[in-house]
Parts: sequence; structure tokens; C-alpha cells
Amino acid sequence: MTALPILRTVLINICLCITTWQLCAQQLPLFTQYSEYQGVINPASINYDYFQDGFEIALGTSVREQWNGIPTSPKTQLMRGEYFYETRNKFSLLSGGYLINDKVGHVSTTGIYGRIASVLRLDDGWGASVSNGGLSVGLLGGLVQYRIDTEKLRTIDQSEDPRLAGGINLIRPDFGLGVSFYKRIGRGRWYDYFFAGISIPQILGPNIEFTSVDGNQFKIDRVAHYYGSLSYYYTLGEDTHIEFSSWLRWVKNVPLSFDFVFKYRFSQWMWVGAGLNSARHFHAEFGLSFDEVMASNNRVKLAFSYNPLGPDFTAQFGNTFEINLSYMIDNY
Repeated sequence: MTALPILRTVLINICLCITTWQLCAQQLPLFTQYSEYQGVINPASINYDYFQDGFEIALGTSVREQWNGIPTSPKTQLMRGEYFYETRNKFSLLSGGYLINDKVGHVSTTGIYGRIASVLRLDDGWGASVSNGGLSVGLLGGLVQYRIDTEKLRTIDQSEDPRLAGGINLIRPDFGLGVSFYKRIGRGRWYDYFFAGISIPQILGPNIEFTSVDGNQFKIDRVAHYYGSLSYYYTLGEDTHIEFSSWLRWVKNVPLSFDFVFKYRFSQWMWVGAGLNSARHFHAEFGLSFDEVMASNNRVKLAFSYNPLGPDFTAQFGNTFEINLSYMIDNY
């Protein structure tokens, strides 16, 4: 939870009142468990379960409710998938996509995206593997439907505008790109991993403009977002590791925001996490992991996260909850 989603809601509410004000804010949805959404954040990113245990296929779904104390609070649903195909050549292939629905008040978006990335293996020594280290470049492309329920809107003088009837419904293309670097670091019998990436998940987007009868303007400009991510996995034993990660976000005319998360996987089937963001809001996470569920060579992960806003904001906004379910398959 950061100050940016608050600005996002303020922006939309002001626009829905048909004013001539203009603000800039984070428009894309945020995630507490962003380590599980790396393919959404950065189209060049490979899921960590591949490096850890060789799961080439990763599927997942999640539900997020932000500020549950507000009837028009942001709500996000997401389905995602990816497939990593390692070759014996210098380049391997990463593909995938996701379907996302995000709603804030009377404004909602639904997008379907596909992504593809080329992964360059950096290690050419004996027994070289793409898991030893690599550089990947990914592209993201899709269609986004923008919907505004104008039936519930009124102009400043509370009059009805016949041109608002039927709502606003637009479908537009969108593109994104990203770069990711990773490196395996040996420590005796154990290996650590370092990841870094930068991405622009939203390059294109429509500018929605409307002028009401009384001359007031309705306008939403889609702006580019810039993301950066850093992660370090420190291995403690056969089934235990510590994850340090950070997600940085920047939008033009909006201060840089970031999250920092610490996760501790203390057994093969359980982990806990805690984090803090630039708005000084805390979040907690708890997850379960099960291998070979009804079949061999698979993994199921279920995680729940909770973001309290603190005593100054909880009574007005409520808290944020996020549930994430993932399914991984070792295809070999």
C-alpha cells in the first residue's frame, strides 16, 4: 500500500465529477506479493521456481481488494501463465501472458496480454546452463478495454447529460517492454541468486476526453509507468532460503515509490514475509507450498497477504487483502 493508489482514486473521483482539474498518479494496479507477479511487472522476468526446482510452467490466479472499507475501492483480479523453454543454444525462449481486470469506482479496465522474451545465456563454461546466469529482453502486447459507467454520473449542477447515456466503452492496444538480469552465486554446496530488472509495462493508452453540456471537461490520460526490481535469494539449506526484494515505481510528476519485502522460507512447505513501503505502511504475508499434489513434478502455492494502513487511516479506508494461488509444473 502506497500513497500512489490513494492519488489514483482521488484522480478518478475528480474526473467522475466532470471537472477541469488534472492530476497525475499511478494508474496500473499494485500488488503486495509482487514476487509472484514478475511476469506482469516485467515481460522479461523468469519465475524463481524455475531456478529453484526447475518448474518450466507456471500458472496462477489472484484476487486483491484494496481499502475494503470503501464501497468504490480498487479491486483487481488476475490470471497469468508462462512457459520457459531452455535450449542448448545461447538463446532460450520465454513465453506467456495474463488476463487482468481492475475496477476503481465507476471506472474499470480489462486487459489481455501476451509476452515473449529471448534469454541469453552468459555462462559458456563446461556444463553451462541458463540457470547459471543470463540476460533477457521481453516484449508485451495486448488489448485493453476501458469502461466508464456514466449512467451513475452527474455534472456539477447535478443535471443529466444525454450524451453520458450508455457509458463509455473503448478497446485499445497497448505494449510494454522489459530487461532482466540474473546471476547464480555459489557458496560451497549452496547457491544464491541475484535478480535485477527494469520495465515499462504501459507504453500506449487512449486519452479519453468528453465535454459536458455546461462546458466542463472529462479527461483521463494514460501515462507511461517505469518499474525497477531487485531480488536476492540467500540459501540457508535444502529447503530454506531468505528473500530480499524491492519494487520501485515511477510515473511522471509523481514521487518515486517503492516496496521492500523480507521473506523467510523455513521449511519445504511454508514461508512468512513482512514488508514496508515508501508511505511507511506495513504488510504481512503467509504462504503454503505443496509438492506432488495428485501428480508428480508439480507444485501448488497458496499465499495470503494483509496490509494494515495504520490507526490514522484504517477507520476511513479499511485494509488491503490479497490472495494468490500458483501452480507449477516440471515438464521434463
